Amino acid sequence: MTWCSPEGDARARARLLMECHGRYMRACGVFGKAASFPDFLDRLCKDPVGELLPGPGSWSKIWDTRLLEDDGTATPVLTRLAMEASEQAQDVPGMGADLRHVRSVLRALGKLPPGARLSRITAEAVQHAVFRALQQAGFEVYTQSRGVLITTPVMARRALARHGYLVDLGVYTAISPMRQFAGWWAPCPFCKWTMRAVPRGRHAAELLCEDARHAERGARFRMSSREGQWRLDPAGGEIREAPELRPVEGHVALSYGLWQWIVMPGLLEIELKELAEAAGAGVRLWPYGDS
Repeated sequence: MTWCSPEGDARARARLLMECHGRYMRACGVFGKAASFPDFLDRLCKDPVGELLPGPGSWSKIWDTRLLEDDGTATPVLTRLAMEASEQAQDVPGMGADLRHVRSVLRALGKLPPGARLSRITAEAVQHAVFRALQQAGFEVYTQSRGVLITTPVMARRALARHGYLVDLGVYTAISPMRQFAGWWAPCPFCKWTMRAVPRGRHAAELLCEDARHAERGARFRMSSREGQWRLDPAGGEIREAPELRPVEGHVALSYGLWQWIVMPGLLEIELKELAEAAGAGVRLWPYGDS
């Protein structure tokens, strides 16, 4: 993430990359064939993960996975790996705000002690902590608030004031710098969360959903300025109409971790509910809480 980001102090970025290379060499071992630092950076840009990992066989699920797109930006796989596994991801430009927010939410709910390692921030910990806190307010508030988190991952600050328990939990925060451009953001047509903004010069950007499946289906748009007005145009896939650009000012959103671990699985639950109801079933959402 540090290598592909243009943000941040050059010396700090170099130190972090050298630290990563040192850990990589240690993982390869004394008799391993670790790449030199320049070769290491070159492989990060061009090769799949398997070309860097030590030892064959045990990494089959991600062996052919690429960390960077052809244009040098992070793939959704890289973003998720950095969020879930790295102890230094809070130093990566653009990700620090998201990670600090997830940590602050979990500390407020009594799940993490101060200074806890990032490797402890897992899907299970986030869901359990947030949903346990909601359950204390009673089943009705729990069900309503959980539905709001899933179906409204971004909302106006004024609308948030109507959901007192979510305000108290502090799960909504300012929109990440990685997901805005020129003071604007746009929701993914499928999950309604903020799409990532990849600048293409001073007057254009590409907006795409962090979920690779959504991006492949068409949650990918070109943002450009015409006669002083910003607009979005579809960049392929099944989406024929672009979502409306909205101002960053006045909106709050769930951070990456809460979107990944609460919204995305929750959307499948909502879809199952709708399919069952369409088949004639009566459905009651989450009757046993988060069990």
